[in-house]
Amino acid sequence: MLKRERLNELDLVRAMAIVCVIMVHATSSAIAETTGMRSFVVYNFLTSFFGSGRPFLFF
Repeated sequence: MLKRERLNELDLVRAMAIVCVIMVHATSSAIAETTGMRSFVVYNFLTSFFGSGRPFLFF
C-alpha cells in the first residue's frame, strides 16, 4: 500500500479552521451578554467573520 504525502498547507488550513471555531464559541457567549450595547456589533462581526472557518474542517 502506498502512503500519500502529507500536505503542510492543508494542515495549516485545518489549524486556522480550528482557531476559527474556538473564536466562534468564545464570542457567541459575549453576544448573549451584550445585546443592546455598543459592543454587540463588534462581537457579532467577529462571530460572523470567524464562522467562515467551519467549512474548512470537512476536507
